[in-house]
Amino acid sequence: MGQPDFPWTRTSLRVHIPGSGTIAGRTMETCTFPLPDGRTGDVAEALMHEGYNCAQSVLVPHGPALGLDRATCLRLAAPFGGGMGRAGETCGALTGALMVLGLAHGVPSPLSEDKDRGYAPARQFIERFRQAHGSLLCRDLAGVDLSTPDGLQAFRDRGLHDNLCPRYVRTACRLLQDLLARPAKE
Repeated sequence: MGQPDFPWTRTSLRVHIPGSGTIAGRTMETCTFPLPDGRTGDVAEALMHEGYNCAQSVLVPHGPALGLDRATCLRLAAPFGGGMGRAGETCGALTGALMVLGLAHGVPSPLSEDKDRGYAPARQFIERFRQAHGSLLCRDLAGVDLSTPDGLQAFRDRGLHDNLCPRYVRTACRLLQDLLARPAKE
């Protein structure tokens, strides 16, 4: 597949990826953007294991290629973890991916026909994510309701952030790779 049709900004990101070199006792790798095909999922999962939320973990590996630095990506996506502020609603991997699609395909126009061009890849992504996992909601995907103290505790006790959520982050990155490699459809 060819490169997406948007300007690339080259920057670096240091993350823990198993199998790369060791620095200060931690396995680290410097990634240059744009990331090669298939690497966004590795970087996103590594970010999850560093403690970032799903939305941050999906946006960070894509943001620099779309004009956002790492710190801006982290701040922008921060409130979307746990299904939007731990409300258990839309999965953070999904909202992070929609931010990426907005940066790549969003149109700064109030005209309906222009907005439809940006909505089309979002709808494609949403449908594919739902087909892959059966739901778009964090509470359904995690099997606990993060909006309640008991649900949040169960999420932590079961280690779902590190053991379940990376699956959704990887799906988001895989779907994005496909959607970003081709122009938006009407």
